[in-house]
Amino acid sequence: MDMTTIDLSANLTLEQAFELLVITGNEGIGETHLGKITFAQFCMMTRIENDSIDEKARMQRLVQSTRASGITHYAVERENTAFPEVIVVLSNHASVKPIEMPSVQANGTKLGMLSLPVGTRTFVLDGQGRRVGIEQALKLKGSLAGHHLDVKFWIVPSADVYESATAIRQLFADLHLGLRKPSRSQSIYFDSEDVLNVFANEVLTVTESRGAPLSEAVAVEGRLAQGQWCNMSQIVDFFCAFIGGSKAEVRSALANRDAYDAYLLDITRYLASLYDHLPYKAIQSANKEQWKLHVSNNLFCCAIGLKALGLLGNSLLVDAKVRGEEEFDLAPLKGLEALPFTEKDHALWINAQVYQNIDGKLKIVKSSENRLARLLCTELRVIASAYCNR
Repeated sequence: MDMTTIDLSANLTLEQAFELLVITGNEGIGETHLGKITFAQFCMMTRIENDSIDEKARMQRLVQSTRASGITHYAVERENTAFPEVIVVLSNHASVKPIEMPSVQANGTKLGMLSLPVGTRTFVLDGQGRRVGIEQALKLKGSLAGHHLDVKFWIVPSADVYESATAIRQLFADLHLGLRKPSRSQSIYFDSEDVLNVFANEVLTVTESRGAPLSEAVAVEGRLAQGQWCNMSQIVDFFCAFIGGSKAEVRSALANRDAYDAYLLDITRYLASLYDHLPYKAIQSANKEQWKLHVSNNLFCCAIGLKALGLLGNSLLVDAKVRGEEEFDLAPLKGLEALPFTEKDHALWINAQVYQNIDGKLKIVKSSENRLARLLCTELRVIASAYCNR
C-alpha cells in the first residue's frame, strides 16, 4: 500500500502519555493485553478513523450514527449499564513491562504495566460506535467520565498502524464476518428496561391467566417451532397497532401507569376473545404436518394479518371511547369465524388486494395491513378508527 495516500491524522497520535495495569495473555494473533480504562481515558486515547479516507484504504467501516446515538441514550438514560470489551490497536511505540512480583498465573497470564508514550498511534478496531456514543454521553452527563470500560490492547510491529493494515483488516473481518446478533424477538423477551418490551412480556403472563395460552404460541428466538404461530417482534407490532401509535408513541403512552394498566386489561381481554373465535388453540395442538399447513395458509397467523387484527382492536377501542363506554364491545368478533382466512384465492382477499397472483403464485401484498383491517371492519360492521384509515 502506498502510505503517502493515507491521512495519518485519521489515527490518533498520542500527545499525552498513559500507563495502565494490564493482564497479558496469548492468542492466535500473539500477545494481547486486557485492561480497564475510564470513559474519559477512552476518549482521550482514541479517535475514529477519518471518514474522508478512501474506502479502499480504510481499516474500519463508517460509524453508524443511529448506533452511536443509541449508545449515548443508553449511557445517559440508564443507570444499570455495562458495555462489552473494545479492541484497540497500538503502534510499536507501546510496550509492556512485567510487574516485579509473582505475577505469572497458573494459566499463563501475567500482570504488567502498559506504557503508551507520547507519539503512540492508536486505532479502534472494535468499538468505534461505543467511542462516538460515549463521547456524546460525556457532553450530556459528565459524571460518566469515571465509569470504566474493558479494553483489549494489541500492539502491532509497525510504527504506524496503517503499515499493519492487512493483519488489522483480517482481524476485523474475523470478528464481524458471519456475526449473528440475537434476534429482535429474543432481545424483546430479555429486555426488562424498555416499557414496551416489559408490557409485551406481562401480556403473555396475564393472557395465560385468562385461558388463552399465548405464551406457548410465541417464539422467543424468532424462528417458529411446532405449535407456535408468531414471534415476540410480531406481538409487539400487534400491540402498537391495537394501541394506535408508533413504538415511540406507545412507549410514551405506557409510561403512564394508569394507561399501562388499562391497556394491559384491554389487550388481554381482546386476545382472549380472539382465541375464542379463531383456531389458535387447534394450531398449537396440531401435529407437525397440520401445524405447517396452518402457519403457511392462515391469514391471521402472518405478520400482516396480526397487525390487521391489532388495528381491528384499535377500532373497537376507539369506538367505545367515542360512545363513552368503559369497555369495548367484543360481540363483533364472532363474525371472524365466518371469514375465509385459510383461502388465499378467495375473492374477498383478491378484490381487496390483500393477496395477488404473481407468476401463478398467490402472495400477500406487502404493507396491506391497513387495507385488510378496513376490510375486516366492514365485514364485522365496525367503524374503522382513524389510525386504521391512515
